[in-house]
Amino acid sequence: MKNSREHSFTDFLVELVIYGVFVALYLYFVFYFLSDWLKSMFSENRIEYAVVAFVLMFVQSVGLERITTGLLFLIRRHKR
Repeated sequence: MKNSREHSFTDFLVELVIYGVFVALYLYFVFYFLSDWLKSMFSENRIEYAVVAFVLMFVQSVGLERITTGLLFLIRRHKR
């Protein structure tokens, strides 16, 4: 029972670190490449800005979760 808990906790920590790195990289690239465009869109048309912001949040949540899950699947398969 304890071994299963330790294994789950280790998997959680690995997933947390991988996801954290991906979120940091995603935010860096969004701010670096899209910051001026987002600022001008915010001041010119807030409805478009809201839609674009929602799409960016959706891509971050779904896309990065799928990438992280895929990498963890490969890591677990490689361990066996």
